[in-house]
Amino acid sequence: MSGYEAESISSTDDGFTIGYESIVETGKKLTYGVGGEFMLRKSIENIIGDFGFNSLYGFGRYQIDDKLYGIGRLGYNFFVGDNDFKDCGLCSVELEGGSFYGIGVGVILNPKISFEGLYIHNKGNFVANFGSYILIQEINYSRVLLGFTYKY
Repeated sequence: MSGYEAESISSTDDGFTIGYESIVETGKKLTYGVGGEFMLRKSIENIIGDFGFNSLYGFGRYQIDDKLYGIGRLGYNFFVGDNDFKDCGLCSVELEGGSFYGIGVGVILNPKISFEGLYIHNKGNFVANFGSYILIQEINYSRVLLGFTYKY
């Protein structure tokens, strides 16, 4: 059995992510908890099919002042794709998840609503098995996430 690694740069469509976070502990300056997000599937330039990363993570928020806070996320993501994305023809394809991290800032608009901006990085592998030959394409997907949060 032999293997090969390839790397390339591609563009994706803009998309949406839906997430949920649960606060475990809140202190005067530091808040931490767990969260998850579901990325609505998107396509890659020159590739047939759609893919996404669904993530589970721990997070921390550090209150900088009354309105501004820093955010850090660290966790694992599941790399998913539809049948067209995984169609290789003469091979079998497996999508492997990997690390997930994010860093950013948030602005408190009122006691219930904040606006956050984060740089997020997802990692996974596209593994094509041709029997006696395996192709491993490492996928590093970075994005900027801009969104509103609501506390209830």
